[in-house]
Amino acid sequence: MNPRRTIESVIMEVAGTFSGYTYLLETMYDISTRMEKCPYPLIGNIIPDGGTITLRNGRLRDAENVSLVFLDKVRRGADGRDNEKVYNRMKMVAGLFLERLNATGFFEGIESVNYGIVMERLSTIVTGVQLTFTLRMEMGVCLPDYLHDDDEEGTGDGH
Repeated sequence: MNPRRTIESVIMEVAGTFSGYTYLLETMYDISTRMEKCPYPLIGNIIPDGGTITLRNGRLRDAENVSLVFLDKVRRGADGRDNEKVYNRMKMVAGLFLERLNATGFFEGIESVNYGIVMERLSTIVTGVQLTFTLRMEMGVCLPDYLHDDDEEGTGDGH
């Protein structure tokens, strides 16, 4: 297993399997501004506000409180049926996304997730679903490998 894999990197890998979808990782404060400039449909990953770290046998297992949005445009003034079609389609995309997350083997199995409907909340008129749940690493990462493996973004010396 790649010791550099993170919850976010695996989410991004899975999002990349959805041809024609834009992926966006952003803070809660900046995501709506960034979404205004992105092509749709969109998979958005809101940077988590927290989680839980478990240490066991030299391995770190991360569990993050994740919030993902699956959105597409609807026409201005769309009626209930138009919105219902889009949010149900986005709900199916979200379900397929969760299935693909499970297939990575990186996380404990996902069986049940809470969601809310997002409807016409931005100046770009979009509808979809927002999932909120906890993603838990199945195996975790080996701390010595993580700290001492060469990192293209870091110094490679663990600092």
